[in-house]
Formats: sequence, C-alpha cells, structure tokens
Amino acid sequence: MSNEMLTHLGRGFLAGAVLALAPGFAAGQATESVTYAEDVAPILQEKCQACHRPGSVAPMALLSYDDARAWAPMIREQVSLRIMPPWPIDTNVGIQQFKNDLSLTDEQIGTIVAWVDTGTPRGDPAAEPPPVEWPGWGERWTYEDIFGRPPDLVVTSPAYTVLADGMDQWPNLEPVEVQGIEGERWVRAVELRPIDPQSASVFHHGSARVANRAPEDVHQGPGTHAVAGNRDQLAEAAVGVQGSIFPEGTGRLLKEGDLINFNPHFYPAKLEEDLDDVALQVGVWLYPEDVIPYPTEGDVVFDQTRMPGMEDTPLLIAPHSQATYRSAFRLEGNARVHAIRGHMHLLGAYNVLEVVYPDGRYELINKLDWDQRWHTAFLYEDEAMPLLPKGTTVIITSVFDNTENNLANTDPDQWITGGSRTVDEMFRLRLGMTFYTDEDFARLVEEREAQERIVRRSDG
Repeated sequence: MSNEMLTHLGRGFLAGAVLALAPGFAAGQATESVTYAEDVAPILQEKCQACHRPGSVAPMALLSYDDARAWAPMIREQVSLRIMPPWPIDTNVGIQQFKNDLSLTDEQIGTIVAWVDTGTPRGDPAAEPPPVEWPGWGERWTYEDIFGRPPDLVVTSPAYTVLADGMDQWPNLEPVEVQGIEGERWVRAVELRPIDPQSASVFHHGSARVANRAPEDVHQGPGTHAVAGNRDQLAEAAVGVQGSIFPEGTGRLLKEGDLINFNPHFYPAKLEEDLDDVALQVGVWLYPEDVIPYPTEGDVVFDQTRMPGMEDTPLLIAPHSQATYRSAFRLEGNARVHAIRGHMHLLGAYNVLEVVYPDGRYELINKLDWDQRWHTAFLYEDEAMPLLPKGTTVIITSVFDNTENNLANTDPDQWITGGSRTVDEMFRLRLGMTFYTDEDFARLVEEREAQERIVRRSDG
C-alpha cells in the first residue's frame, strides 16, 4: 500500500473475543411437492455445477439425478447452514449488493430441503433441463463468458518442480517478457490460473506482477498518482478467486517490454512424489488501443502486520484462545471501493471493515466470515461501491480462533505466530480501490446522490 494514500493511526491491540455462530436456516413446510427434474436440477445448474463436476475444485459431481440423490442428506445440511454454495459473508450487516453473489435465496434453500424431506422424487426425466456443456480444463477462460472472447494476451510462467516434502514452497521464478504490445495498452481484466489439473492440485494461491525494465519510466494517468512502478500488482488467484475485472472506465497499464513476475505459493501436502512442469498463466483482456481509462490501484492490501506502529504488537495467538487485532488507517486520497477480500489462514474466524467519515459518520461496511477453503472476492454492484473521501478513517478488525471448536485448526495446543506458511497466520484485507481527484470524486458523489433520489421516489 502506498504511503501517499494511507497514514497509520493506531498500534492495534490484542484482546479476547467471543466468536458469533452463523445462524442456521429453518425451512418452512412445503406447500406443494417438488421434484428434481423441474425444481432442483435448475438450481444445481445455476449455483453448483460450475464447481461440482469432474476436473473442477469440488470433491464430487452433481451433474445428474443419481449424483444429487446420493448426496442428498449432505446437500440438505450444507445449503440449510448456508455453507454451500460458498458465500462467506455475514448477510445480516453491511452492504449486500454484489455482482458475483453465489448464495442461494431462501426460496431455493426451501426447495432443496423440501425435495430431500419428501424422499428426493425425480419427477419426469423429460422435464429436466438439458445438461450444461461444461468445458474441459484449459478449453476456456472463466472471463470469456463475460467478454465474449478469449484474452488478448496470455503469459505463461517458467516451469517448476514441486517437491513432495509436504512443506509450503514459494519459488522465485524468472520474469517473463510480455509479448504482443506496442507502446502502452490499458488492461480491462486479468485472470490467473494453473496451466493444468496437476498444477492446480498443489496451487494454494499466487500473483502476477508487472516489473518495468526502466524503473524511472513512470506514466502519469488522468488521476492523482503515477500508475507504473517497479512492481505493479496485476492479478492474484486462489480457490474462489480467478483474477480481477476492473470497473468500467478504469484499468491498469501495460507497456512494451514489461516483465511479468509470477509469485506462486504451492502446498504439496498430499504429494507422494515430486511433481514436474508445474506452471501458471495469466490471461489479459485489453481496452481498445485508443481508450485511456482512469487508472485504478487494483487490490490495495491492508496488511496489519506490516504497517507502521504495529512493530510492538506482533501477531501471536495463545493455545486454546480467541484473539482480536484491530488497526486504523487514514485515507489521504478520495477512493471508490469496488471489491473486498480477506486473507487469513487456518485460525481465521472473520474480518470486519468499518469506516468513520471526515464528518464523523460511522458505517460498518462488511463482516467477512473466513473460510480457508474458499477465498472469495466480493464485487460490489456499481451503485453500492463505497465512496470514501480523503480523511476517512478505515478500521480493520481480524478475529482468530485457536480452539478445538475451529474445525480447520490442526492443533489448538500450539502458539501461533504471523508468517507465510499455511500453519502460520496472517491478517490482511484487500480492497479493490480507485483513487480520484477532488473534482472527479465530487462527480461520483453527485451521481450516487441522484441515483438514490430516483430509488427513493420509485419506492414510495
């Protein structure tokens, strides 16, 4: 995070915390019979099969009636508790308008529960929707469905051999030069992925960053800050996060001769022998050549362990305890937030983002319930993107659970410190942010206020 944008205010503090349990869903009595063919299959196609199919990330397929029937009791439990589809956010507080909402509606949950409780009837097979033709691995990029075309550029990392020693590995790969760009081009979206299922089996998360050949060659965009630098963040991916689609009219810069540094984290816990030729690739969608969008920061990382003032408050979690860390920062620029994502490890319970505006108003933006298995990036709807004027105080709270009640905890008898290993801990909050001049930010605020007036009139 750039020092120009943020001034650290607090030292953070360590305290006990009581973890709130997510409420379950109590389904009502079914008023009419439901069947797999007419009611359940469409829900599974829309919300489940992208992951629950061969070659994807889920442990079992849900492509047919026989698949769904075999797993019906587990499906009922998982959807009733809102564990699946994964949407780890507190739906009772904060902003709830997201472009990529995977969650089921109350009605959809009620339909699945009623179907299981009435004996999983199939109904008329002829009424089932035609099966989705899901692509095989590498046949199509995720963002192709959004942009209607494959990426304009694809850059592949050098190959790496992951050792079967069960230890986390962070290889330093040789940078790769971007090919196919003349002059300067602006990036609309980026997607990062392992090149094949074998690479995906050991991929924990990773990033692709831009390294300029000439560090002094800095391009000034239409905003208030320089866009290029010696190492710009371009894309990051993990299970549940494919990359970034920047808001319409904003982008990041690539230049002829730029290098891409791949920074993967491999976790080979289940490898029985070394795995050769593991690699990543990044796909880049570009704006047309004549389009110069507003420069966006992309992901701004609020890393509490690395901010000034936190040196005397290291991350340290005692055995059989819960712990809360909190830090506050002051924005030195006007920001629009288009995405939010937490990052913790096995002991993570939840993150909270709060703000105090310069005029003293307080807002709880979101509470993110952490799930180590699924690293969700929550993408705000355009009309819900937080607008934070300069001088806003951003408050980050991270809560950890080092007890036996945390099912992800491998050993609650251990003291846990901060670090990069999976068994260490982190507390980071990533905000997709664009910083605006005073004039441009005032325009965004006026547009938001006009939109809200229209909504109020339509509602009443």
